[in-house]
Amino acid sequence: MARLTLSEIWIYPIKSFAGIRLSKAKVKQKGLEFDRRMMLVDEKGRFITQREHSLMARFRLSMDKRELLVESLLDDSKMSLVIGLDQPARLPALSVTIWDDKVQAIELNPTYSNWFSTQLKMNCKLV
Repeated sequence: MARLTLSEIWIYPIKSFAGIRLSKAKVKQKGLEFDRRMMLVDEKGRFITQREHSLMARFRLSMDKRELLVESLLDDSKMSLVIGLDQPARLPALSVTIWDDKVQAIELNPTYSNWFSTQLKMNCKLV
């Protein structure tokens, strides 16, 4: 049997955003810890992808302990947002659509949603 070697570990905390390279990761019941646990949805609750909104490629993500740092590279202002990864969700669940599937999701914080809406110049929610 051929010997396999894991050479890199990447996670994508916010679906359709840039990934983060890790030196180690925890495997949880639903996959790698923090991998694709968040996404943006539009006003109709449909998930937003980089395929349709290319500006999503203009953000840099990094992690420090239990915080996700999102840096906007859309202009020279270098706006950034810090998202606590351990904060409990307190808002009511929303029905959102991912491709053809309807699922329940919770908006993390309206402040985060407003920041992304301003950056992307469209109404959206971080769920």
